[in-house]
Amino acid sequence: MPAGPTEQGAVERRLLTLPEAARFLTIGVRTVKALIAAGRLPVVRPSPRRVAIDLRDLEAYVASRRS
Repeated sequence: MPAGPTEQGAVERRLLTLPEAARFLTIGVRTVKALIAAGRLPVVRPSPRRVAIDLRDLEAYVASRRS
C-alpha cells in the first residue's frame, strides 16, 4: 500500500538539505560536504539531482562525537 500524504510528509520532514544539516550541526556546508565525501555522513538521493541527509543520521553522527 503506498504511503498517504501525511505519512509521506512525515518521511520527507526527516530529510534535510545540506544547508539545513550544516545549521543542525553548527558547521559550514563545506564541512558537511567533506563529511559526506569521507563517508562519515550518509546521504539520501530522493532524485538524481537532489541530495538530502536523514535527520536520524545526523543525530547518530552527533552521538558518535560525544566524548
